[in-house]
Formats: sequence, C-alpha cells, structure tokens
Amino acid sequence: MDEGLKNSERVIIVLSPRYLTSQFGKIEWQSIIARDPTGDALVPVRIEECKVDGLLLGKIYIDLVGLDETAAREKLLADISRERGKPTSAPQFPRATRDATPPLRFPGTAPRIWNIPHNRNPNFTGRVDELNQLRAALVSEERATTRVAPTKIIAVTQSQAIHGLGGVGKTQLAVEYAHQN
Repeated sequence: MDEGLKNSERVIIVLSPRYLTSQFGKIEWQSIIARDPTGDALVPVRIEECKVDGLLLGKIYIDLVGLDETAAREKLLADISRERGKPTSAPQFPRATRDATPPLRFPGTAPRIWNIPHNRNPNFTGRVDELNQLRAALVSEERATTRVAPTKIIAVTQSQAIHGLGGVGKTQLAVEYAHQN
C-alpha cells in the first residue's frame, strides 16, 4: 500500500461510512494530502450518504450517491478527466446598470478613490471610545442649517474636528478612522 501511494499520480478514495471509520482510511488520505497539499493528487468519490468532516470537509468530491451504474460511470469518467472543460457557448455578460454595486475590494487594498496622505500605523491600539464617538458624530442624521435668504435654507452636513494638545495622537486617530471606515 505504501509503495502504491508513493508512486501514484492520483489516488481515488471511496467515501462511505465504512471507509471514513476504517482504521487505515484516514492514514491513507492524510499521507496523500501531506505529499500534495494542493490536493490535486487526492480524488474523493462519494458512493454512499456519509458525513465528510476534518481535512476532507474542504475537498470537492465526485458525488455518485443515488446514480445507477451507467450514470455513475459517465459522471466519474467526466469528472476525473484532467481535460480543460470549455463552455459550449459564449458567456452572457450582465448589462451595465446604474444601480450596480461596486465590486468588493481585496482586503488590504486601498479604495479606488483614496487621498489619505498618511500610512496606517500598525502599532495603533486602543482609542476605541474615541473612534466610536467620531463615527457616531459623522454618520448622525443631524444637520447644521444655514439661512441664505428669508425663505431659503441650505442643509449642510455637520463636520467634525478633532482637537487637543500637540502630540496626543489626533492625526493617528483620524488616519485609523479613515482606514477602518
């Protein structure tokens, strides 16, 4: 068994309740995962209803449960193939709409529009109350109003100012707020 696992390019494990509780089953697939952490060498095939957990939980398996012999054979051969699957038709692209939400950013990347002149301080800690107070003030619905004529009132969003003695961390607080929000 050891030589077979070492010399094989791919190994099919047959997922069933008996295999998952067997004495050597777990050792077999763990040795395959250890040898090839990308998981390309391990091909799980589920043939009976069973609970897949542990390291196998994240693996995509070929599911043959409930299929007859002919359908199971066709599915297994199609899914185990290493040929690149090409679609038979061109993909449908969604229409551009004005209401489309912007795509999510990858964590750690700056937004498309970003003009904060300071880098984030990796040693910034605490000041949770101050950050929460600043957020509450900036997102509140309160407006400062200005009367420009006896009948015309302009609503302006209330701005906030962080104030204090020099060197107490006003800029660091503002930079951290900008990065968090």
